[in-house]
Amino acid sequence: MLEVEDSPFVGMHDIFEQTMARVKDEIEGRTFCVRVKRRGKHDFDSMDVMRYVGGGLNQHTPSAKVQLKDPEVVIKIEIEHDRLMFVQARHEGIEGFPISTQEDVLSLISGGFDSGVASHMFTRRGSRVHYVFFNLGGREHEIGTKQMAYHL
Repeated sequence: MLEVEDSPFVGMHDIFEQTMARVKDEIEGRTFCVRVKRRGKHDFDSMDVMRYVGGGLNQHTPSAKVQLKDPEVVIKIEIEHDRLMFVQARHEGIEGFPISTQEDVLSLISGGFDSGVASHMFTRRGSRVHYVFFNLGGREHEIGTKQMAYHL
């Protein structure tokens, strides 16, 4: 999952100006690179934007240097049709297929290791998991099982 700031743009120079306004202070005296992903029809490709924006930042910030391998600052830009998105952070999800792309399943959850693993694997495969619990071990068993189910 990406955390982005998004705004409209007109052309490649507009992308450069918006990028310059956002990152000028951050790249001052540091090494940087620009990474671009693009979707939609444009009169430029991702490499054109990387070169134009990176070159412009390099010219307008004399103390900053372009370094494509292991830079101090990575400027991540995504272009989708007429929207420009600056990637602020990337958050890991549960991985796998999106939830509800497969049929729902019923999981017998006993509080043991294997039932939790099986439920997690079904979730990663895109199934919505509903839990069934039979309390055969008393109040402590129920509390432990609820805590495990909460984390799933």
